[in-house]
Amino acid sequence: MPINVSEQIEEAMERGEFKDLPGKGKPLKLDTNPFLTPQARMANRL
Repeated sequence: MPINVSEQIEEAMERGEFKDLPGKGKPLKLDTNPFLTPQARMANRL
């Protein structure tokens, strides 16, 4: 029987796989919307 995603995440957390990830403690770069098309991004800059 396959394990669901939340169980896989919990098991990975227990193993410590999410410790010391790159960028830990640094702010996220939220200056651009990843869902905008390049054309829409260019229009918003104008």
